[in-house]
Amino acid sequence: MENQINGEFCRDLRQRKGLNQGKFWSAVHVTQSCGSRYETGRDIPEPVATLVRLVHVEGIDLAGVTGKDVAVAKQLKEANPKLYKELAKDAAKAAKAAQ
Repeated sequence: MENQINGEFCRDLRQRKGLNQGKFWSAVHVTQSCGSRYETGRDIPEPVATLVRLVHVEGIDLAGVTGKDVAVAKQLKEANPKLYKELAKDAAKAAKAAQ
């Protein structure tokens, strides 16, 4: 999906969420001025596109995620893919219900 995240996508997403540039871009640790440049055509680097997807599309609060969390999820996915899929479904339902 990162290749679909461009300036136009970000601007539209930001406006749909009712956020100003400062709030939207600071959530992914990008300055408002740099975010403005992305929204007006500058290429968005892959790491920034990934952060936009995680924070603004997937709804992940980066402040609460640690490297250990990621390692545990990766281990679970590899060791027990069926359980991982079930937990992922449950988490998606819970996130949808919370909206």
